[in-house]
Amino acid sequence: INFSVSPSRISAAVPVEKVDQITSLSIGTIDFSELDAGLNTLNFKASDITEFMITDQSIKNFKVSVNMSGMTSGTFSVPASNITITGQKQGYNSVITSNGIDGVKLIGPADSISKINPDMLSVKLDLSSLDVKEGEQKVPVIISVAGDTSVWAHGTYYVTINSTASEQ
Repeated sequence: INFSVSPSRISAAVPVEKVDQITSLSIGTIDFSELDAGLNTLNFKASDITEFMITDQSIKNFKVSVNMSGMTSGTFSVPASNITITGQKQGYNSVITSNGIDGVKLIGPADSISKINPDMLSVKLDLSSLDVKEGEQKVPVIISVAGDTSVWAHGTYYVTINSTASEQ
């Protein structure tokens, strides 16, 4: 993956005890679900950086360009049978009411995208850390592609769950 950062050089202040240990500085994290085929541009605010202090106050943002021109896309569906709940929220019994997820845009090398079939796509929904409420609720999910680590889902996807209070 080819990428560039602008500005590519900065002056920064770091704790003196860490100077000899630092080989790079992080300006942020790129979420692959935001990367499409082609050229992607992301902006990171300098004010969000906490591990070091930028000494040049004129730097307000970092522009990151990620070139994914060697990738292609395809649109797929995740069958309802491939969506499972792995962790129930304590005090609730939740079931998935969605009939699968249509229109899932996958990004990856052309030879990988051409081999994808719906059985390779899955969602494991861990509700234990979500704010589950009684009734119907749309919750965000992460789509996994079995057998190919060079392919990812672009965008945000949801399933609908129906939750009822369970007896303790």
